Amino acid sequence: MRSLFENCQRLQEQTNRESLDRVKAALVRELTFRGLVFDAFSKPRSDAASPEAELAARYQLLLKLFREATKADDRLHVIAQWLWAELGAPPETLLGETTTKHLVTHAQKRVSGLQLNDFYYAQVVQHWLPYAERLFQDARSGRTTPRTLNASLRSLGHDPIAVDVFFRKKWRSQIEFTCEWLAARGGIKMLKARRDPDMARTLRNAYSRILGQGVPHCP
Repeated sequence: MRSLFENCQRLQEQTNRESLDRVKAALVRELTFRGLVFDAFSKPRSDAASPEAELAARYQLLLKLFREATKADDRLHVIAQWLWAELGAPPETLLGETTTKHLVTHAQKRVSGLQLNDFYYAQVVQHWLPYAERLFQDARSGRTTPRTLNASLRSLGHDPIAVDVFFRKKWRSQIEFTCEWLAARGGIKMLKARRDPDMARTLRNAYSRILGQGVPHCP
């Protein structure tokens, strides 16, 4: 438990402008090339009649989206999204550096409008989610009274503040809990200083804006 805590702490301390630049680059790529409809088809489906039927459905989807794309850039997006979902191939290897830079222009403008603090907050929450997941797992495996479970979690080495926050209410998600715990724990710096009377809400909103749409963590 101590090793997991220290690793999360280390990742938080290493979060800086350079690491946030990598997060921004990952977000731009996801907004531009990650086709959620193709992602859904790239996962195993239990309702498919056969592998051949599955392949035919994917092919029909590709043709449908390709026909609906009225511009050359839109058709390139469709092809890149499909191949990324199917093969995991980076857009640059499919389209070349010049075309890729052209296609990400719109997403770059969107990302440049987001606050630097939001990127920092979202990454801090992301770094601590593995610890929150472990706490929730240990709590589920306990199956005892709240008082006994409280003592059990503490005996396992969980952070006392985290345990106290865990028992405040029934949490809707580990993300919500993590934001509340980090706000109670303190020690979260700001890259651009400002007054913030509700840090937990700020963390939740930042995570939702930056990573709430399935954008992967970029260490």
